[in-house]
Amino acid sequence: MYLYHAFPRPPSNRDRTPTGNKNAKSILRSILAHGLMCTPERLDIFADPNTEYTEKHRLIAERKPERQHVQSRVCFTLCTAGELYKKCMRGLSPSSSGPRYDQGQIASHADLFGPLAIAIDPIVARRIGVVPTSYYSPNDIFGAKYEGGLDSVPGLNFQIISRLKELREIVVVLAYVEGGLTKNGYTFPSYKELISLEQDLPFDRALLDRILGMREDEKQHLFGLFDLDREPAFNLVGFVDMMLNLFQQTDSSFDDEILAFYQQREFRLIHHMRKGMEWYSLGSHPDFVNPHQKSKKREIKHLRKIISNFRSAKTTERYFKHCWQLEAVDGHQMRDYIDHIIAPRKDKNWIRKELKNYGIQIEVLEAETHGYSPP
Repeated sequence: MYLYHAFPRPPSNRDRTPTGNKNAKSILRSILAHGLMCTPERLDIFADPNTEYTEKHRLIAERKPERQHVQSRVCFTLCTAGELYKKCMRGLSPSSSGPRYDQGQIASHADLFGPLAIAIDPIVARRIGVVPTSYYSPNDIFGAKYEGGLDSVPGLNFQIISRLKELREIVVVLAYVEGGLTKNGYTFPSYKELISLEQDLPFDRALLDRILGMREDEKQHLFGLFDLDREPAFNLVGFVDMMLNLFQQTDSSFDDEILAFYQQREFRLIHHMRKGMEWYSLGSHPDFVNPHQKSKKREIKHLRKIISNFRSAKTTERYFKHCWQLEAVDGHQMRDYIDHIIAPRKDKNWIRKELKNYGIQIEVLEAETHGYSPP
């Protein structure tokens, strides 16, 4: 079994147009030249029904989330080559009498995400930080689908996500207490830098204003109560964000089929930092978070153009800000971590030419020998 990242994702109407091959070439060239890109996905976090905040009560009544957390990730599925193209039931169909088997969608992974795929060995993938997805059931306490509102209570999974969000808020407060202070020659990020990292409290800005108005000796006193053997608070916020970046719901968000997403055995590469990793964002960040943004100016411009061409909706600066490119790990380009590529027979020649441009020997398997049938 390998971790496969399949592409190009077909349009929702499954209409195979001539642009499919063009997109496939663009994606593979980008991976070979620049590495793997983590792109944004939204995770809706609903307010707790017991909240004391009037504004949050309004959001619950309107079935709107209190926070839309932006995940930066690239997804893989753990399977054999044959499983990429094997058509199977993706989930159970909801009905008035409960979930049933007879109307689940019959589709292969390739049908949903594309017939080409790069493969990474699961053990090798650990070195670059690929980890299993944290699945959650999107239900209320009685097992029905939870969509907010005053007439239902979120289930355990939603409650866990909400508690993580609350822990994040506590650490954001500590990050503001630390803001601008210096310890052992290290100066903690300023308030302006914290805002640029989206470390804010939209429902408690008055509290942050109180911290901003504190004298330095008052802040030093509070800081002393939390001066443990730990990372700076803004880094701890980042790790909570990483935990939130791993959440994926078990049920399909497209057609509500139960456990459809769970069957994908999803793993994720999320944006995270360690020594030896070379990341850069396609958006603007403080230099200490995105140190390569100046040296990668040409690459960033090129990749932004590719993304804009792929997306039908207008691409915002916030979207680009959450696009993170992993170019290399421990001195090796990301293309060096690819075990093999699997693709339809008609694509084999151009893929080999692309590989030859980089002087790399990666086996190209024919998808047809593993059950793929061209449309």
